[in-house]
Amino acid sequence: FNEVASVHNSSALSTSMRERAEARQRARLLKVFENMSVSLSQRRRFGKGAVVYQQGSPAQLFYIVNEGELEMSVNKPDGGSVRVKTLRPGDHLGYDAIFSEVHDTTVTCLSEVELTEVTKEVLGDAFSNDRYFSTIFEARQQLREGQLAAASQEEAQ
Repeated sequence: FNEVASVHNSSALSTSMRERAEARQRARLLKVFENMSVSLSQRRRFGKGAVVYQQGSPAQLFYIVNEGELEMSVNKPDGGSVRVKTLRPGDHLGYDAIFSEVHDTTVTCLSEVELTEVTKEVLGDAFSNDRYFSTIFEARQQLREGQLAAASQEEAQ
């Protein structure tokens, strides 16, 4: 019993810590976004069932959910998918536009949705003015460059 209870408590604790970390990151992102000039022309509406982006597609935009609900899922090798997260107003998606070249998830609208689209360039400029995010961005870029260099060396051999 004690082992089960401690695993449950540990799981609850890690969930709580993850939720608090996500809330802190969301608050920090909102601060960054306050300094960006996001116009109404960057808002886009999607109908229920519409796919915002698919796993493996080029990552060019970061999104802020204004209205509606979306499902974030990952494709399984057998052709099915697994729901990773439900997104609601205030949530952000498309982090791949910052840290990668392609999306690692698929995002589908569960209802009518309004998103604010932020280009990779605008986001990069905003993050360069925030010490925390610029450090994360630089570290991810260095990691990516190292991965690309290693892949190139493997290909050459």
